[in-house]
Amino acid sequence: MKFPSNDIISLLDERLELNLAESTNKDLTLEEIWDDAFSKRLKDLKLEYGTSQGSEELRNLVGKKLQVDKKNLIITNGAAFGIFLSMLTLCDKDSEVVKIRDLR
Repeated sequence: MKFPSNDIISLLDERLELNLAESTNKDLTLEEIWDDAFSKRLKDLKLEYGTSQGSEELRNLVGKKLQVDKKNLIITNGAAFGIFLSMLTLCDKDSEVVKIRDLR
C-alpha cells in the first residue's frame, strides 16, 4: 500500500527558518544540553515504554508553566502525531480542514 502525498508530513523534509508547530527547528548538539545534572538524570533513567499521555513529570512541568492541569495535557513524540490526534478527535468524515502554508 502506498500512502498518498500529504502536505503536513512533507513538512518534515524541509528546513524552515521559523516553524513552531513541527520538528524542523535547529538540531541541537549534545554539548548544548549535556551538563552534570543531565548526566546524573541520564544515569537514573529507566529504559521502559512511556505512557500514551507522555511523561507524567514533563506533563507536570508543562502544566505548571501554562497553568493547566496535567490531566488536560498529552505529550507526543513530535508535532506530526499531535496534529494527527487533533484531526482524529476534532474531525469527522464530513469535516473540511483548511491548512495555510507561508511560502516566503
